[in-house]
Amino acid sequence: MAGGVQVGPSDGGRGVFALEAFRRGQRILKFGGAPYDRAYVETAAAAGLRDVYLQVARDRFLGPSGGPDDLVYHSCHPYTYLSFDSDGIYLVACAAIAMGEELFFDYGLTQIRFPFRFDCLCGTDRCRGSIGDCHELPAAVLAEYRNAGMVPRHIEDELRGLGDQMRTAAG
Repeated sequence: MAGGVQVGPSDGGRGVFALEAFRRGQRILKFGGAPYDRAYVETAAAAGLRDVYLQVARDRFLGPSGGPDDLVYHSCHPYTYLSFDSDGIYLVACAAIAMGEELFFDYGLTQIRFPFRFDCLCGTDRCRGSIGDCHELPAAVLAEYRNAGMVPRHIEDELRGLGDQMRTAAG
């Protein structure tokens, strides 16, 4: 599946670029890597190691795969998202992507109590200045992602739980 992308020079060092045009809804790249639990990733964060983990469930993460999926950077205004399907985790186009464009997704759309925090340097008109957890996404952005079907199930479950907690606290 990685045949439609290539790694090349990017503002962030090395990034992933489309070798072909992709249409909305098209799978672009499969994500992989060794699985890790929350305790392992929290220990890595506490030790000051750099973040190389993708959160795939509340307490599950993937480490580096050694492939191009390790180099897909964050953007606060992405045109791809991660789809958690029965046969794997895929980078999917949420808009048409032209050949040669660099690929980005919004890291905040996969993160729940994520042990690492970073400043955002995406430079888009919607840049939030920092990359945080799913519940920190601006309401309008989250609504847009939901309407486009971009929100993973584990994130929806987390947001639903947070809403229930807020309603209980207010009641």
